[in-house]
Amino acid sequence: MNHRCYLVAAAVVMLVASLILVSGCAPSLKVGWREYRYDRFWHATFTRFSGSEKASFAAEEGDLIVIDASLELVSGSMTLSFCDADGELIWSRESDESVSESISVTALESGRYRLIVEGHKAVGGFDVTWDSHPIDASRLGRDLAVDR
Repeated sequence: MNHRCYLVAAAVVMLVASLILVSGCAPSLKVGWREYRYDRFWHATFTRFSGSEKASFAAEEGDLIVIDASLELVSGSMTLSFCDADGELIWSRESDESVSESISVTALESGRYRLIVEGHKAVGGFDVTWDSHPIDASRLGRDLAVDR
């Protein structure tokens, strides 16, 4: 391969890398990231976090899903989101200060539910726990119920 082909190949690689960065598909920036995940518990601390991280868990139709979250922020902001088995947003909370939240949701269908933590120049950490267990079928309604 001659010198000209190498230059063209290098230009294509740089163009693709630039498009990925501009399109927002760049990986998360995690500085000082320390993470611990176990079963239904997720803990992380960091000196800088920009991007998103995900966790998922299975729930059956009719299960009561309980999520407890604590965001500890020194600076920046974080968003915690919860999506159903179809990827539809159920609940989201953005904060630029330390906050604790607890939500209860009835699963309207079986599948994998997702928790998404997004950092926006965040410094601090978070703890998230979740549980799902069967409830009385008479509590199921047509619409998804979110109790706070």
